[in-house]
Amino acid sequence: MNRSKVFKNAHRMMKLSNYNLDWGYCLKVAYKAEKQRMLLRQQIIQKLKSGQTSFEFIKTDGKTVRLAVGTLKFDQPYIRKGPKRKTNVEVVKYFDVEKGSFRSFKLDNFRGFKAA
Repeated sequence: MNRSKVFKNAHRMMKLSNYNLDWGYCLKVAYKAEKQRMLLRQQIIQKLKSGQTSFEFIKTDGKTVRLAVGTLKFDQPYIRKGPKRKTNVEVVKYFDVEKGSFRSFKLDNFRGFKAA
């Protein structure tokens, strides 16, 4: 969970209300929203680990919708090349079946799963 995002969203909510809302209330709402995002991330990863999955997301240009077929289920163990990196919870990584390489998308840009 991204704690700084929770605090930023809580502060943004207070600012939009001209500071009429209680800080504790804003924190609760922001925490709940962030928790929902992390549950969505877990669901996406579980679906990708179960096999090939079709899904949509908005590319980083902010306009183009991309339909992708990806997976995180491999017949043989995947051997990582290069150093291990810190996991960014804002990004979901997957193996693109059509392109034959790893890709990623921002969690906030996820649009949903598509029927195969």
